[in-house]
Amino acid sequence: MRIALGQFIVSSGELVVADPCHELNRESTVMGVASPVRNGTWQAVSERMELENWGEACASLIAFHTEHGTEDGDWVKCPFIVGAVSGQAGIFDRESYRVSRTESGHEAAGSQWYTDCCHLIEARDSGVIPGGTVSRTGMGAGTYGAYYRVDAQQQVVGVKIIFLRQPDR
Repeated sequence: MRIALGQFIVSSGELVVADPCHELNRESTVMGVASPVRNGTWQAVSERMELENWGEACASLIAFHTEHGTEDGDWVKCPFIVGAVSGQAGIFDRESYRVSRTESGHEAAGSQWYTDCCHLIEARDSGVIPGGTVSRTGMGAGTYGAYYRVDAQQQVVGVKIIFLRQPDR
C-alpha cells in the first residue's frame, strides 16, 4: 500500500539521506548526500506492507521531484548505506538538515530538529517536515539500501530508502 505523505521544497541542489540523529558528515559510510539534485517541489511517499506476526510496517520511503513520477526511469544503488540507530531515516534538503525554525523564524539547535522528527514518527510513523521527509525504518535499527534516479540532465529526481523487501511469490 502506498501513502502520499506530502510535499517539501529542495533548494540546495543536494539531499541528505540519513538517520536524522546523525550530524552531517560527508565522509561517513552510514549516510550520504545525493547531488546534483533538481531543485523544486518534491513529493514524499511511504510504501507499507503487512508482516506476519508483526503487523503493518514501512517498507520504503520515496521522495521524487513532482515533475517526475515514482516509476519514471531506472533506480541506481547509492554509493552509501543508511545506518539507522534511532529506528528512523529520511531524505532531507541539505540546507534544512538539522535546522529547526522557531515561531519567530530564527534557527534552533539541531537537537530540536531531531526532536521534531521523533515527534512526527511517534504520531504517525512517517511524514513531511520543512525541507524533507522522515519515517520509521520498518523494524528498527539497522542498515538499509538507498537508491536514486536521474533525469535527462543527470540531475537526481528521485531517492528511496528500502527498509523491507516484498517476499518473492
